[in-house]
Amino acid sequence: MAQEVKGQVYLALHNDVRPQLFIENSTNVAFYCGETLPDDSSVVAECEHFRWHCRIAPFSSVHYSTPTLSGKFPELPQVSFAQKVSLAYVSTEGRNIEWSAGVSIVNNNDLFIRVPHYGDVKLTIINTACTTILTLESVSQVEISARDIRVRLSLRETEKTTSLYKDFTPLSADDHRNVMAGSSGSSVSNSEMVPISQWNLDISKRKTEDSSARLLAVSSKVKDLLVKTLPLKEGWESIEATVYVKSFGITLLTDTEEDSDERWELASLICDDVVVTAKQTEQLTVQISLSDIQLDNQLYARQSFDFPVVLIGQERRARNRLNILSTPIETLLASCPESALIITDLVLDTWANKAAGKTHTGVKTMKVTINPISCFIEDIYLTRLNQYMKDLNIIHLVIWPSQQKLLQIGPNSRSVCVPELIAWQSALLAKPLTIRTLVVSPVSLLLSVHSSMKMFIALDQSPLQFGKFERRRLFTTSYRLGHALTMHYLSGAIFGAGWVVSSLELLGSPGGLARAMGTGLRDFLSLPYRGFVQGPMAFLRGRCIH
Repeated sequence: MAQEVKGQVYLALHNDVRPQLFIENSTNVAFYCGETLPDDSSVVAECEHFRWHCRIAPFSSVHYSTPTLSGKFPELPQVSFAQKVSLAYVSTEGRNIEWSAGVSIVNNNDLFIRVPHYGDVKLTIINTACTTILTLESVSQVEISARDIRVRLSLRETEKTTSLYKDFTPLSADDHRNVMAGSSGSSVSNSEMVPISQWNLDISKRKTEDSSARLLAVSSKVKDLLVKTLPLKEGWESIEATVYVKSFGITLLTDTEEDSDERWELASLICDDVVVTAKQTEQLTVQISLSDIQLDNQLYARQSFDFPVVLIGQERRARNRLNILSTPIETLLASCPESALIITDLVLDTWANKAAGKTHTGVKTMKVTINPISCFIEDIYLTRLNQYMKDLNIIHLVIWPSQQKLLQIGPNSRSVCVPELIAWQSALLAKPLTIRTLVVSPVSLLLSVHSSMKMFIALDQSPLQFGKFERRRLFTTSYRLGHALTMHYLSGAIFGAGWVVSSLELLGSPGGLARAMGTGLRDFLSLPYRGFVQGPMAFLRGRCIH
């Protein structure tokens, strides 16, 4: 990666643990791979002033990232897009490269593609959490089953039948009787005739079966890359674990006030009926659900705040009176409401980095469902809470030296002084956030906001509806993802400004009004008394002096 600061370019090299493509060539010839242009005319140029393309040697494997993905990083991709690659074969050096038709790598698939000057090649596409695996095999090495042949023949018959239907002319009644009389001598069993709808059903079933068994059909190299997140013992096909927590709470305390030695609470988070289910088969699926969640403002009783609660679900849920110590976990799970307040579904993949000797786990699919919630916000409370949270920053717990030791670099040294900002940014960009599918369901929010900075602004019980947030094949940073989420919900709040303005109240600050009234009443009582006392004394003092 390259970064420029004050006209100087810094190049940083890092081991890419999340490559976009892993291409394995199981044939005895070399192929070239490139990203297809939108019009399928050629491939995208890898770089300027150089003619270079990704080359996969015979019986070898390479990692490859498309130039479009590298050029747009860390920008988020569009909601719907088509990412295609093309293959080429060059038998003679210096010969112009002719590329095959573009093949979409967005979904899992196995298909035959025609490579110019070579012939048919079988391409298998497997999408994992971060890396898309492509395997190339010669057609001669592929065993084509009789079922595949029947499906292809059925498709051809379908095309012929469709073309005949286009030229079909309805018969008259007499012609229809003649045809029925002529066909009475020949008998054809209805069981031998397969309807078109049944062909389509067989094809869809075949795709489903191939999709589930595709991981078992890949080569040994690919199998070595994909490992199970939770290791299974020999003979085990799956493992499933369920954790149920009746309730837990987190309370934030403070003792940082200088004029008090007492500890008092700032905020309290309560979560009820927390269920975590994990199942390991070929992939690890995890579901986390919370029946109810509540964030309380613990300063409400101590100080003058408007809202005792910050976050809570809109629906009132009946309390479960079961004794968790004597109740089977199946009964506890059955007693949990099906429509929990927050449900998170995750699909995790783990792959091995043979070069570094490590394994990496990534999120392949993440879906978050949030049922209607109510939010009560006060700017004064959030400001106070933010100040206390800053004290919990781990950086403030480190004792830094009073004087920094500077490294002196001589004129003949090969070392280069890298700015601290460049080093931090390079470390963050070297480990991007990769998620195959991220979906946040539509959110219904009942918002109440009180602000007292200059004017008292109140939004009470204002309904807001936020649309679904969906992104696929994420390759970005956590900052960019957070920015995209913020803009998504901020735009939703702006579009819902009609409901917000209807409940908007603009008043003078009640706190300022109370302070003004208190000051005026104090002055009304104290200033006349001060005048009666200080006036005669000042008169006598003046007469004595003069």
